[in-house]
Amino acid sequence: MRKLFLSLALVLGMSVAVNAQVAKKINPFSVETLDVLKATDEQKKQVEEQTKDVKAKIAAIKKNTALSDEEKVAEHQKVNRERSRRFYNEILTPEQAKQLRQMIAEQRKAQN
Repeated sequence: MRKLFLSLALVLGMSVAVNAQVAKKINPFSVETLDVLKATDEQKKQVEEQTKDVKAKIAAIKKNTALSDEEKVAEHQKVNRERSRRFYNEILTPEQAKQLRQMIAEQRKAQN
């Protein structure tokens, strides 16, 4: 009985350790990521405003009954591409953009 209990504890401990090693997906627009990138208060404000704008555009796309489902998906993707382009090219400094791309690449590498 004691061996069974110890074995169970060992297996449980190993599963917790494995789960802890799985990295949380990086959200480039999160406060945590912006803190790692040492974003300025102005940059954080720009990201916050951009996020509100994107949410409004996506809500409008979802409500637009003139668009087919495929067109809605295409418009949603267009909004997201523009958000990323502006984020990397206009909000972040070149150094911050490079650092973020490296962080994402490392995460992808670790997941494979």
